[in-house]
Amino acid sequence: MALLTTHTNYTNGSYKKDRNNLIKPSENDKLYKSRNDTNLKKLDAHDDGDDSMAMGYGYDLFQNVESIKSTLKKFVIRKDGDTTKTVDYNAPKI
Repeated sequence: MALLTTHTNYTNGSYKKDRNNLIKPSENDKLYKSRNDTNLKKLDAHDDGDDSMAMGYGYDLFQNVESIKSTLKKFVIRKDGDTTKTVDYNAPKI
């Protein structure tokens, strides 16, 4: 028998809102409680247990280091202004 309908008795108005209100407090309660606050300091990296650091709602900084480097590369401009070459992160500091 095919599923014809799903329930619509959501506590917060939708599946997504119910899900977020269930998961987000356990991921970062301080950030969740201040979700309407414009102070972004709550997004600082924090200890996530097991020798790990996270940001926001559990974005693991150690497990995602390559993704973070790749994203940040798009915003880095070489000192000489040449945007056609990539930045050598291992080059000696001048």
